[in-house]
Amino acid sequence: MNIPVGIISCFMIHFFIPENPNRVKPKKVDIVEFIALAVWLFTMQVVLDKGEQYNWFDTSWIVWLSGISLFSFAIFALMAFCMIPLGFLLKVNIKKTKKV
Repeated sequence: MNIPVGIISCFMIHFFIPENPNRVKPKKVDIVEFIALAVWLFTMQVVLDKGEQYNWFDTSWIVWLSGISLFSFAIFALMAFCMIPLGFLLKVNIKKTKKV
């Protein structure tokens, strides 16, 4: 029942709401920050879901996931809140040198 209403709503929005010419384009997404956020949330979710079942830090993979979670949170926090640009880590320029 929701699908036809959603399709009709999309058509009505497209035809009856005008485009804003003064719209500000969003800035580009920082891929390193996004990956750090995704890894942090994924690993923390697994640790919190499976930790009690496997007796928290008695298994090595929960310890590893906790460490990865802490590390990725640190990278995300440094980039998001301290405005430290770590995107340069992806841009590695290796010039080919010729032996003379």
